[in-house]
Amino acid sequence: MRHWWILQALLFRTVWGIGCDVGDAIEAIFAGDGQYRGASIAAIDLIASTPEVTVVWDDGSSSHLVVSFSDAKKQGESCESIVTYGLSWSVTIGQPSNLIVTHLGEDLTTDARLLITDQSKTCGSLSATQSLSVSSPPQAPIGSVDLVFYDVEVDTPGAYKLCFWSGQSVNGMDASHVASYATAIGMLVAVDTTTTTITTTTSMVPYSRRRGRTYTSASLTVNGSQGAFLSGLTVNPAQWNSHFPWDRRQTCRKCRADSVGSNAGDSPRRERQRIVGPLVVELPSEGCDVDGKIAQPYAPSTILMVARGRCTFEQKALMAAQRGFKGLLVVDYALQDAMLPDMAPKAAFQGEIVPAWAVPQDEAQDVAHLNGANSLLIAAVEDLELKPSIFTSSSDQFGPRNNAEK
Repeated sequence: MRHWWILQALLFRTVWGIGCDVGDAIEAIFAGDGQYRGASIAAIDLIASTPEVTVVWDDGSSSHLVVSFSDAKKQGESCESIVTYGLSWSVTIGQPSNLIVTHLGEDLTTDARLLITDQSKTCGSLSATQSLSVSSPPQAPIGSVDLVFYDVEVDTPGAYKLCFWSGQSVNGMDASHVASYATAIGMLVAVDTTTTTITTTTSMVPYSRRRGRTYTSASLTVNGSQGAFLSGLTVNPAQWNSHFPWDRRQTCRKCRADSVGSNAGDSPRRERQRIVGPLVVELPSEGCDVDGKIAQPYAPSTILMVARGRCTFEQKALMAAQRGFKGLLVVDYALQDAMLPDMAPKAAFQGEIVPAWAVPQDEAQDVAHLNGANSLLIAAVEDLELKPSIFTSSSDQFGPRNNAEK
């Protein structure tokens, strides 16, 4: 089962000061005499119980180099970190994961980079290179306020340190220089487990993945920007998903483009598609009307969740495509222990549609709860194996079918 990052603890601070970054000229209190002196920031440590900076004093002093953020000022204002305080992540080893970094500075862009080094290393030191246990390191992020680093993979259990570079060059250094990554933003824990879990700061009742039905051809995870996540959600792919992906290289990673009709309906295929991006929850809307509804994506792939009813599944997928979404989740009438519909199109598609999945009502309610407690949801939905089309009331290796158009 594929898992995403698990945000275990997130502490938000009110921003009263100004964003301070490595390389910035500041004034800081010199502990020897309690007076402010000119300095520049050499490193930042947000993992410390009290966030702190390491400085280089303008007068060359080699004493009292570690200073609390509360004792540093830039342009006359108190220093604050340009990224959120208190981040901690956990990932499942051998599984692609997505890490989110939320920033407070207005100038932080997708030039920012993330490095995963061993726990014993100091971010910014020449020895703090990318850990050998990271088989798929963080690449360029996607996003605006929330920077999403996609498909990070760690192969060895253990604790690692996350080092961050804001993208602003210091002394000519860039992403190729280890010394650029001199901001320690949190710890990453890699675990060897596939247990379905909910971790949240809000009251949410845990649930178990649906039993007695075979819906393992697809998977869905949803992560909240403020600490909660849902893993192992139940989804049933629409029949037309077997025709995807089309030419969607901008939004579907690790996919092969296929045209409609290129695969026989009775031939199971193991190529898979994966859509990752912000989740827009519009419940209780059925998603049948496009007027006045414009998608506001944070990343190229944006997924829509609507309720079943009022129009056909295909019409919902058409409306989602017209609004710029790349995937669709349809909440079923039934609860978790009932059969989900195999959403079927009409004889011929009436236009461009998007891949779609049916979700049980009670699990969707958990997603809606998560949506109300977080400023942003990121979802990853994937067809692990494309299901062949068979007659309704029939069964195959994926379980019983209930073909339905609406």
